[in-house]
Amino acid sequence: MPASAGPENVSAASRESPKTQWSALTRLIPPRVLIYASRILPCLLIAAVLFGLAYDGGAYDVLPRHALAIAVWWAMALLLITGLAPA
Repeated sequence: MPASAGPENVSAASRESPKTQWSALTRLIPPRVLIYASRILPCLLIAAVLFGLAYDGGAYDVLPRHALAIAVWWAMALLLITGLAPA
């Protein structure tokens, strides 16, 4: 059996708890910036989607409406797969 197959050779990064990984992130990015980003990013995302719809004529035609429907279904599927959707 190779020496790297045992559990004692597991890397330190894979043994870190999520809280430890979060604190590593806050060492790179100040918490104030993370809080600000968590407040501003949803607003920017909604504004971008609304701008895209308005720029495309409001999605009144069949083709933009179908493209929007496909994008919404993909977003819902990705949220469910990643576990970010509310239960």
